[in-house]
Amino acid sequence: MINSNHIEPRRFLEDAGNVMLERVRDAVERHGSVKVNTAFNGDFATKDKRATKSIITKNSEIYRCTDIHEWCLHYFGSDQKLQTHEVNCQKMNDYAIRLPSEKDKWLQFRNHCNRERVPFVVIELNTQFRTRAKNDFENNLYKLMNNAVFGKTMENVRNYVDVKLVTKWDGRYGAEAMIAKSNFHSRSVFAENLVAIEMRKLEVKFDKPIYVGMCILDISKVCLYEFHHEYMLPLYHDKCKIMYTDTDSLIYHIECDDAYETMKRDIARFDTSDYPVDNVYGMPLANKKVPGLMKDENNGLLMTEFVGLRAKMYAVRVDGKKDTKKAKGVKSNVVARTITFDDYTRCLNEEIEMTRRQSCIRSKLHEVYTISESKVALSPYDDKRYVVPDSTETLPWGHWRISS
Repeated sequence: MINSNHIEPRRFLEDAGNVMLERVRDAVERHGSVKVNTAFNGDFATKDKRATKSIITKNSEIYRCTDIHEWCLHYFGSDQKLQTHEVNCQKMNDYAIRLPSEKDKWLQFRNHCNRERVPFVVIELNTQFRTRAKNDFENNLYKLMNNAVFGKTMENVRNYVDVKLVTKWDGRYGAEAMIAKSNFHSRSVFAENLVAIEMRKLEVKFDKPIYVGMCILDISKVCLYEFHHEYMLPLYHDKCKIMYTDTDSLIYHIECDDAYETMKRDIARFDTSDYPVDNVYGMPLANKKVPGLMKDENNGLLMTEFVGLRAKMYAVRVDGKKDTKKAKGVKSNVVARTITFDDYTRCLNEEIEMTRRQSCIRSKLHEVYTISESKVALSPYDDKRYVVPDSTETLPWGHWRISS
């Protein structure tokens, strides 16, 4: 801002600060929040009557407003976006853009003859197998094989255990000698001649590429935020609202004439391969299992009702399909038999928790038994976002509209 009217400096700075604050608040309203991993203090949430449940302080994903200067994107869908970011990034900080080279191959497999090291494009290979899958088992198999690559990069090597199975008491490798060692941790007796002894690790070798797993998590969010902020918001503006979001999915409330015509126009952004061949919208079947594209899970069927209580706990009603009910930690048969769509609505409106009893199989010292436990099935207490009192609206933690 320029003080062209020669206003008294102190007053001008105050007015300029108010204008800037309004612009920042407007940006926050449009961009919502950033989902991050952070240490969440439970005391921060207990001021809201709907979040009075105790929250263990731990590293978990929540939504919070954050200074955009803290973040530097590292994944771009085109060279143009990369070049634009390089200019902007160097204005804000001293980061340098480094592109991967052919030598940056940390994931390799040996061929069956062990003659040479053969690099694989693992995700693409499994994706191709998924497109040819003929049943749910094959489809899930290659999906889990992709997930396993991510899981191996994020393993906590501190949690590795060293367990010895011994069949005798005396001797150099007997139970007595193991228990006498300084790094002895615990023992479990299975039978008279079989004992499992857990030893503490004397050294921990940090040999996992954790940075790769971290980048995978960040890139998954970048893909979703790019779809929302660079495609949906410019297209629908304030007529588009996110009802629920997960790592790779969005549930929208959209006010428009025909969303399916928009999908047909921008078919390059969507995977429509599961639509019926003779669907009423004339939707072409394209982009089967292409990574990074969005997919209509209802395949043209209309969603009529949605109730979202908290993360992994929601219900969806779709014309022509059974109600979809999700409640993490509760067995699917219990959800199907004992929880109705109206229970979700009642839980939200009356702010009550609902419990259900379920049977589980447990194993201790290789002895299998069943237990019956009471589980909180539905709860309106959302600890990942701030719930505005007397409403169903939520805000990210740190939002300016949250009273201190």
